[in-house]
Amino acid sequence: MALAGTLLMATSARGAELRSLRLAGATRGQVRVVVAGEALVATAVGAALGAAVSAVYLAGLAGALGLLGAPVGIWPGAV
Repeated sequence: MALAGTLLMATSARGAELRSLRLAGATRGQVRVVVAGEALVATAVGAALGAAVSAVYLAGLAGALGLLGAPVGIWPGAV
């Protein structure tokens, strides 16, 4: 939800830039492809950064649980 709001805000803030692309001769389809491509890149970068931060956090959590002697596994009851 937050990502959709961010992309919507970024697109609406760039309205003048998108209109200038149309005035420069870009078709509606070309402008749509540019916006979709930028959204795809932003989503991919956000997902990669989120996965990296989560991996670091979970590694630290697993290390802390290991120090306490708690079983650390992917499934409940797995050691």
